[in-house]
Amino acid sequence: MPKTKRVTQSTIVRKAGRVARERAQQQARGVPWRVLLAFRNQYLESESFVFWIRSIEESAGRLPQSVWHAIQEEYPVFLDDELEDPGTGIGGRVWKRLEAWIFDNVFAEVRREGWMQAVVHYAVLDRRYLRSEAYWLKCIAEWKHKKRSSYPSFERWRRSAFRSSELAVVKSRLRRILLPANHVDADYFSDVVESWVGWDEFASWARPALEQPSAIPQSVRNELRRRCPGFLEFDSAERQTQPAIRCTSSLRLADWISTRFFSRPKREGWLSVVRYYAEHHPHWTRAMDYSRHWEADWHAGHIKKYPSFPQWRRDVDNSVEG
Repeated sequence: MPKTKRVTQSTIVRKAGRVARERAQQQARGVPWRVLLAFRNQYLESESFVFWIRSIEESAGRLPQSVWHAIQEEYPVFLDDELEDPGTGIGGRVWKRLEAWIFDNVFAEVRREGWMQAVVHYAVLDRRYLRSEAYWLKCIAEWKHKKRSSYPSFERWRRSAFRSSELAVVKSRLRRILLPANHVDADYFSDVVESWVGWDEFASWARPALEQPSAIPQSVRNELRRRCPGFLEFDSAERQTQPAIRCTSSLRLADWISTRFFSRPKREGWLSVVRYYAEHHPHWTRAMDYSRHWEADWHAGHIKKYPSFPQWRRDVDNSVEG
C-alpha cells in the first residue's frame, strides 16, 4: 500500500513562492495588527487542537470517548453539523473534517473580508505551530509501533509539544537560526518575542528625540524615566564624553533595553532568534512601517509637537493601508 503524503497548511505555506508571501503581507497591512494577531492566535490554537486529534486518530484508527468530549466542549456546533450520534464516528479522518469545518465557520468573516492568507501566513511561521506539527509526527512514529491504553489530554499534549523541538520539520536555513533556542519552551519564547516587539516600538518612538541635537523633549524624558530609570543620567554622561558622535543615544538605549530586560536570551545566546521572530511579527512590521513614515514627517517639519508614547502607539495600532 503506498504511503499517504502528510500535507499540512505549514507545508503549503512554506513552499509558497514570493508572490504568495507578498500577497499575504499586503493583506495584513489592511487589517489593524491587534485584530490580525487575535485571529492568528485563534488559528494557532485550533491547529494545535487538530494536530492532537490527528496524532491519536492516525495512531489508534479511532477516537476514544475522552477526545469526543473535548471536541464537544471546544466545538459543539461541529458535532451538531457533522454527527447525529456522537461516539459512532463520522467516517474517516475526523481531524480533517474538523479542520475544514473550523476554516469554513470560525474564520468565515476573515475569509469574506479577504485576509485569511495573512492569518495563515503568520500562524504557520510561529514556533508553536511548527512544534505542534513536529510533535504530531513524533507521536505517530512512536504510537503506531507501541499501542497505548490511553492518550494524553489536549492540555498535556500541547505542553509536551511546545517543549519539544521543531527542527525536524523546517528547512536547513531556519534550522540554523532556531538551533540556539531549541531548548526554550515555545509559549515562553513567544512571550519574550512579544516583549521585544513592544520595546522595539518604544525605542522607535524615542529615537528621533534622542538623535536630534537640541534638548530631548520633556514627554520623552518623562517616559524614559518611568520605563528605563537611570538611563538619562547614564546617557548624559556618555554624551559629554562623545559629543561629536551622532545617533549614539538611540544605540545606547537599544543596548540598555537588551541588557536589562532580555538578560536570559542574551546570556544563553538566543537573542538573535528573538530578533528574527520579532521581525516576522505583525506588530513589529506595522510599528516599523509607521515609524519610517512618521520620522520622515518629523524631520521634514510637518509635525510640530512630539507625541506622547501612548498617543504614538495608538496611531500605530490604528494604522492600516487601503
